[in-house]
Amino acid sequence: MANMCRNMAVFTGEQSQIDKIAMLFTHMAIKEKQEEKGQMPEFITPDKDWFFNIEWDGDLLFYDTRWTPNFNALGQVADYYGVGFILDYTETGNLIYGQATYEAGELHDIFLEASDFDLYDYDEETDTYTFENNSYEDNEPILEILLERKKGQGL
Repeated sequence: MANMCRNMAVFTGEQSQIDKIAMLFTHMAIKEKQEEKGQMPEFITPDKDWFFNIEWDGDLLFYDTRWTPNFNALGQVADYYGVGFILDYTETGNLIYGQATYEAGELHDIFLEASDFDLYDYDEETDTYTFENNSYEDNEPILEILLERKKGQGL
């Protein structure tokens, strides 16, 4: 089975359009449960980069993709409804962690490089991560710090 990339998107733009997107993904989530397979809006071409485990919560869209984020499909959704998005994504098994923004047809992706994952250590005995002389129970806070630094550098 493919490694799954976890995605969290928030759409930016007119609320009426975001409400339509919420309805689209809510219906896709229902259909996914009924059919037990990934979903794709009908207007997406080519129809790949399926959405899995779809959840709409408040103004947030949570979903999984195979291996990597589906920038193309999500961009087509944004274009169709005339909105933008901010997408946080992670699949640390393949050293994938980043944030993409999309506005007016332009995608900006800031992500960690493989070398960034070498900046912290994992101790199997204590089941903790060490980064800059601090100890963490999981690596998520460390990855957030590293990504924020990259964003601050404009990378």
